[in-house]
Amino acid sequence: MEKRVWKSGESVHPEAMNALMDLSYEKKENEIGHLPFPPNYYDKVAIVKVNARDSVINLTGINHDVVVVEINTNDTSSSTAPLEFNTENFTAARVVFVVPYGPARGINIHIPIGYGDNKTLVAIHPGNSAMITWYQPRYLSFTWYEFWREPIDTPTAHDFTVHKEDPVTLLSGEGFFEVVPSDNIKVKSGIVDFTLQFVIDFNNQVLGGNFTLQLYDDTKKEPVIEKPLYKANIWEGSEKKVLMTCRFAFSAESAKKYSIRARFASQGGSVSMGTINVTGTWINQ
Repeated sequence: MEKRVWKSGESVHPEAMNALMDLSYEKKENEIGHLPFPPNYYDKVAIVKVNARDSVINLTGINHDVVVVEINTNDTSSSTAPLEFNTENFTAARVVFVVPYGPARGINIHIPIGYGDNKTLVAIHPGNSAMITWYQPRYLSFTWYEFWREPIDTPTAHDFTVHKEDPVTLLSGEGFFEVVPSDNIKVKSGIVDFTLQFVIDFNNQVLGGNFTLQLYDDTKKEPVIEKPLYKANIWEGSEKKVLMTCRFAFSAESAKKYSIRARFASQGGSVSMGTINVTGTWINQ
């Protein structure tokens, strides 16, 4: 619908109102709803077309802020040798987009670095595009980002929580006691990161002692990690409770079971370990 001058008092028909609400860059200047591009828009973006079989991406003399390199990959006889940026008399753009189209295939590009014949390889995976930005003239420093056509599969994180109110009595000199059974730590192959928090109750201990936690492999019947946490120095004869925290991070193997054990080493006596909370994350690989 073509533009026209509306005079005071004239009614605007519905078709004109609809056209005003339908804004587009595609409409012509004499049409209602036309959106103009910014001034000198086409002077700021340069488009360079090449074939994957070519050896050079010619950027000679380009001084635009943005460059789009379109690479045609339809030629199945293309060489696998890297394409190379020809940057003679090229004022470094703020950003260069590399956009292959056609059959999905990997694209390798050599970018000159500094002076001489120094080059750095940018390898773009099949079907993907890339963006390259420079920090300094003559490519003394640059970075690049790859845009993936398909979503990247990421491991799923599983949160787990264990809560135990029943205390466990640790007898001094009796070795390790199981405090969290493997049935409570439900993980498979992957990365495990959890925090163990609990209260230890020193019942009328006169002498101090060492307190150690152990992550135990119930399948192989062997310890995985041991952490000495606390050397008690309790000289008073009254009851004393201590809140303790320990973090474990390890790589779990498939089909294995893991438990948590604790040991109290002293000159006789015992401690009570209770209100046990385990909060963590297992990331399957």
